[in-house]
Amino acid sequence: GQSVKSGEDVRRLLMESHVIEDEALALLFRVGDERIQDLIRALNDNSEIVRRNAQTIIRYLGNEVGMKALIESYAKSPAYTLA
Repeated sequence: GQSVKSGEDVRRLLMESHVIEDEALALLFRVGDERIQDLIRALNDNSEIVRRNAQTIIRYLGNEVGMKALIESYAKSPAYTLA
């Protein structure tokens, strides 16, 4: 199986466009709490796929630190800025 030992491993899994439909989800879910800082960093990735999939994994985990970072990232998003 795949291992997740670095932020780059987390990003590689998050790059899979259908991460929520395959084994990458299960793997990221298993290691999500220990790799939460990598998932938080992924919220600001250049790739929309990586950002979206990181959001999904963090929401699935319900990790307190991750959820706080997720809410903060939403607050910084231009889409959520009031005109």
